[in-house]
Amino acid sequence: MYDPDATKEIHGEPEPHRIGYARVSTADQDPQMQIDALLRDGVLEREIYREKVSGAAKKRPQFNRMMREVRSGDVVTVWKLDRLGRTLRQVLKTIDEIKAAGAHLRILTQQLDTSTPMGKCMLAMIAAFSELERDLGIERTRVGLASAAARGRRGGARPQYAEADIERAAAAFRAGATYAELAKTVIGRKGAITPTQLKRRIDEFEKRRAESERKNP
Repeated sequence: MYDPDATKEIHGEPEPHRIGYARVSTADQDPQMQIDALLRDGVLEREIYREKVSGAAKKRPQFNRMMREVRSGDVVTVWKLDRLGRTLRQVLKTIDEIKAAGAHLRILTQQLDTSTPMGKCMLAMIAAFSELERDLGIERTRVGLASAAARGRRGGARPQYAEADIERAAAAFRAGATYAELAKTVIGRKGAITPTQLKRRIDEFEKRRAESERKNP
């Protein structure tokens, strides 16, 4: 089997400059598995850009820094295609930018390389299927939450405050306190709720209270 790296070694051609990118979506996830895979593929540790941020985030500082530093002949290496973004448009835009810089993209888990026409076609197909799979997963989650709500259960993140906290906050607001003051004092835990969230909860509470008073005058 033809091995381009082996050919380069025989003819004394320099190895391409490899750049790695490792990303996880949340702070409690560990990118070490991706980093280890990049190191095994020949990417130097100092050449690995890593960050903990959602692929859908508008600000990805390390990713943006890497893209600014990509040069012609470089090989940008990632563990999976979805490390580059969350949508097909976003991924293809990144691939186009890498190509425009004269560099190539290497995907470890799919063993694909954008230096070949077949590799480019396969990347587009994989990105499309990845986006479809993600959309189907979101839809399944929505259906599951709706089904749970119909049975009297509520999904999603658990609130970090009790209903009694909101009732006290509503009473204090009627007495003249501001949402910002109440978010820091009545709830009792720093960062448990923002003023905007508290306003929404108080509005919901007051609506329920008004409906209860109408039903039970």
